[in-house]
Amino acid sequence: MDRWIDRTKSPNAGIQPRAQDLDGVVHCIHGPMNKAQANELHEKLYRPSPPGVMVVQNSSKRKMDARSTWEITFTEQDLEGLSLPHNDALVLSLQFQWKLVRRVLVDQGSSVEILFYSAFKALGLSKEQLTPVEAPLIGFTGIPVYPLGKVVFPVYAGSVKLDVEFIVVSSPSPYNAILGRNWLHGMRAVASTLHQCVRFIGESGRQETIKGDQVASKKCFVNSVRGKGRAKEVQSIEVSELLDETTPEEETREALQGSEEVGRPASDRAVEDLVRIAVNEDGTRSFLIGSALDEVEKTQMVEFLKENMEVFAWTPYEMLGVSLDVIKHSLNVDPARRPVVQKPRRSSALHADAVNEEVECLLDAGAIWEVQYPTWLANPVVVRKKNGKWRICVDFTDLNDACPKDCFPCPWINQLVDATAGYARLSFMDAYRGYHQIAMDEEDQEKTAFITPSGTYCYLVMPFGLKNAGATFQRMVALLFKGILGRIMEAYIDDMVAKSKEAADHLLHLGEIFGVLKRFGLKLNAEKCAFGVGSGKFLGHLVTRQGIEADPSQIKAIQEIRAPATVREVQRLAGMAAALNRFISKSSDICRPFFQSIKGNSRRSFVWMPECDDALTELKRCLSQAPLLVVPKEGDELHLYLAVSEHAVSAVLVRQETSKGVTGTDQKPVYYISKALLPAETRYLPIEKLALALVMAKRKLLPYFQSFTIVVVTEYPLRAVLRKADLSNRLCKWSLELANFDIRYQARTAIKG
Repeated sequence: MDRWIDRTKSPNAGIQPRAQDLDGVVHCIHGPMNKAQANELHEKLYRPSPPGVMVVQNSSKRKMDARSTWEITFTEQDLEGLSLPHNDALVLSLQFQWKLVRRVLVDQGSSVEILFYSAFKALGLSKEQLTPVEAPLIGFTGIPVYPLGKVVFPVYAGSVKLDVEFIVVSSPSPYNAILGRNWLHGMRAVASTLHQCVRFIGESGRQETIKGDQVASKKCFVNSVRGKGRAKEVQSIEVSELLDETTPEEETREALQGSEEVGRPASDRAVEDLVRIAVNEDGTRSFLIGSALDEVEKTQMVEFLKENMEVFAWTPYEMLGVSLDVIKHSLNVDPARRPVVQKPRRSSALHADAVNEEVECLLDAGAIWEVQYPTWLANPVVVRKKNGKWRICVDFTDLNDACPKDCFPCPWINQLVDATAGYARLSFMDAYRGYHQIAMDEEDQEKTAFITPSGTYCYLVMPFGLKNAGATFQRMVALLFKGILGRIMEAYIDDMVAKSKEAADHLLHLGEIFGVLKRFGLKLNAEKCAFGVGSGKFLGHLVTRQGIEADPSQIKAIQEIRAPATVREVQRLAGMAAALNRFISKSSDICRPFFQSIKGNSRRSFVWMPECDDALTELKRCLSQAPLLVVPKEGDELHLYLAVSEHAVSAVLVRQETSKGVTGTDQKPVYYISKALLPAETRYLPIEKLALALVMAKRKLLPYFQSFTIVVVTEYPLRAVLRKADLSNRLCKWSLELANFDIRYQARTAIKG
């Protein structure tokens, strides 16, 4: 370029130079340019133009039509549902040929479109389809990157199909592809990173919008930052996220096997990126560890896991199970109940093949054996998994009805989540085929009989679907890890997590846990374990060192949901919202229209009202700004704020934070709760509703009321009303219920200014 431009004709001739001398010139990023392209650019630069007329060269192959006269604008409404403020790049999901490709970066500073080699392979393309590229790519560092070649295929955006020429590059990147100015100009599209969308005029002449994925953008940014300066860590393409048609577990395993690559385990329990470490030559056995570990920690973790490989099972044959002397599962069937033999159910050939395949696997593993003339008999149930495979269950409904309930308590999920947050280092562990590691009582084995196309079999190990299976497994965990649970480990049935306040102590804690596993023969599933991470998903929550966050996948599911069209879909939406109630203020008020739309309605008369649309929009808005919840510390005073409305009562428990040396200047939420009022409760006096809100908070947050001093902040004389026993029997009972706890009342101060 320099030999064609006259430096004496500076475009900034009228601008006075700075006093200090210039050190050099900063060039822009540009793609490869051959001689013909350079001559064309030179001609455009120096082609004379009439005064006052701007010459526009349309490089797009799409014909100019009336769409070019449309105005494209962005409004404040486009910011709704976004996490603000933000500095996120614009990342889209687009259809490349016949595949849906995620994590596509829209970069207005790029003069070429780039496709990374991992995505190139995942699209089913071969190197024979590549056309040679004459010159390298030049980035802002000035270091040339030599492409593998270029390829042309269609990219579909809304109603528009555009053939795009991609430069294929074999370089580490958190993105699958980069779309630059050529694509934007060809689409005649306008991209806004602030509004996280691309807007253009479609084939029908109407304005179309493609929204970006803000969550994916943040993940890509974190991956790129963590990958900086770590030459040995490969920022690979996650094939499970790339193509919707693939099976997540299989594709991720194939993409990562035998190499150090960043990916996610099948359970997706760790949020931060993981490094897969192969421990055998063929890569069939590997571990997943946190990518944030430094080289010393990484080496120590790998050596520790290699020394303890006997704790893991990769096949059913390596899972011997826990000794009968330690634990076994007994049904305790009521002798007065008559045995039930279910009639064989008809099934498709596809389901029959899946059942037979599972039977062969269980027979080889020694988990079942064939029986004749069983007194109890059940049918198998075939359910499709998310990855497209089949899950084989047994319908133990009749058998479960004849068994008493095992009252061994499972831990309160919120207590376990609170006990896990705030730790520097975590390791998530999952038992290999958890329930199958506990043997059935010999007297009860034949009662678990089930019928298949190939014969009748019964379980020798505890199967999934039995009434008290979870309680038996929890009892075993409590027995095996006595003295460890609550100190360096938390467990809910077969979901276990090791925790350490200091990262340096984590291997010592893991060693103590692994010692128990070895002693009792309990095996872990390496594919579903993640070691040495700083955050992860545990029991439907995201636990970090800073506190507790909502599971991003649950938020995304609600953000992407459409207006329900059936009662079942409304019930599903209500259930999804209920799972996130802890993070939603006044959730009963927000979700009330959902329940009203199905209350007393038959499936045929169901109508989704406009109020429901407003409620869904408000729910999505609240979840887009879901708060970070903190965990109270010993000795804290927790403040409780109450709210009442016509149809619900709500409360939020907060902890006072110390900001700039002043205690109580900042408050962080601990828990949001809400309750819809019954018809009789809607007729309570306002002060009675307020008292009901306090009682409701005590019942739902009992562990917090037992462990901490609760300061009720209210402008109403709630304490005087509860102490005055002669007002009503209802208030008298509530007063007695609250008397056992350390509750203080504080007037809400006015804000002056």
